[in-house]
Amino acid sequence: AGSISVQTGDSSHFLGSDILMKGGLSHDIGGSITLVAGSSIASTGGEVQIKSGDSQKSVGGRITFKSGDGALGGSIFMKTGNGIQQSGSVQLQTGEALDSVVGSIQIVAGSGSVNNGGHVSLVAGGSSASTGGSIRLASGKSTSENGGSVIMKTRSS
Repeated sequence: AGSISVQTGDSSHFLGSDILMKGGLSHDIGGSITLVAGSSIASTGGEVQIKSGDSQKSVGGRITFKSGDGALGGSIFMKTGNGIQQSGSVQLQTGEALDSVVGSIQIVAGSGSVNNGGHVSLVAGGSSASTGGSIRLASGKSTSENGGSVIMKTRSS
């Protein structure tokens, strides 16, 4: 099947051009934007790839996913595809650094000014016919220094 590419222009000095795709304003339900890649009967389905711009001399572009504000803030939902033999996986991975510090992954629940703070839950999958999934926490290894630590603690108010 054919492909569609939406791309902004490059810049050698300052900002490249912008492309804005926006759903319509409504008193009822706001407009939606849906990105759908093509399906395949006999081979791999199409990919949806979102990539920010590179920079040779400064910071690479940022990708931000933010749900809408409201009396009840919107949610962000990520789910892999179902499979007959195996479902898809979710992988969060930072890039590598050649000269300095590698980026971190932070999972942070929001703070509440009146009620409880948000929770962070790690839940492994269950199984009705075999062994349930595991949760593994492992620190990083080093070939020349000490390995990293796994630190778990509660915080007082």
